Amino acid sequence: MSAKRVKFDVDQIERAIKEAVNRAKTHGQNLNSKLITFRLVTNQPWTEKLIKDKWTQLYPKGDTNFKENKFSLEKIEKARLMAQKLTKIKWFKMVAVTGSVAMMSANKDDDIDILVITENNRLWLARAIGMFWLKVVGIDFRRAGEKVVADKFCFNMWLDQQNLEIISQKRSVGAALDLINMKVVTGDKTIFEKLLRKNDWIEAMATPGYRHWLRGTKEGGVVLKKNDLLGAINLVFYWVQRIYMRPKMTREIVSIKAAYFHPRLI
Repeated sequence: MSAKRVKFDVDQIERAIKEAVNRAKTHGQNLNSKLITFRLVTNQPWTEKLIKDKWTQLYPKGDTNFKENKFSLEKIEKARLMAQKLTKIKWFKMVAVTGSVAMMSANKDDDIDILVITENNRLWLARAIGMFWLKVVGIDFRRAGEKVVADKFCFNMWLDQQNLEIISQKRSVGAALDLINMKVVTGDKTIFEKLLRKNDWIEAMATPGYRHWLRGTKEGGVVLKKNDLLGAINLVFYWVQRIYMRPKMTREIVSIKAAYFHPRLI
């Protein structure tokens, strides 16, 4: 490799790190040598060692001055306790925290964004029973049209296990960063890997973070179920909930296999 090429790469990684730091600052967050890999917007396959070495060079006191966001940590723990109740219903395969809480930049008054992945052909059945169950056990969540309330759960995205690919309208750099920074709080973590594999468009936007999660893993299949009675009931629940939601819907996107209840991805 020529000296000119090496200099170009060094300049590029330095610029990417500084841009990530500035983005984090706008959200009241500071970074360290571990988090920086997941905040880089780049299509370059830089190694984590290279990123860490450059980070240490640019910010020698970065790790020393780093402080965990206590609000994010507290909200993640609350989400974990909530999700443990949800996954008592077997159709809930994975529950994750997204948004500012997952990015470790939450404010005290922020709500808690949630992504849910359900068993194949059970999304709308699981959603109806799950939301009812949370009411029974006294856990509040944000409903359509309600204002942000501190620590309320906001179920922004629902995906069927067979339909993990994010629709094209919801793909962006911000969405890519949201996905690689989400925090799985309960359920099958291998589904997180499948989610990333199905959304390989992320790699072109956030290569180091994307490759970190898939390093050393193998692609696995999704166990599918034949059409059955519960699948038919799930279809009925879909139409009932869709008709109920229709008067309140603006930019939401819903189908039998997915529901996006947020203007952004998550």
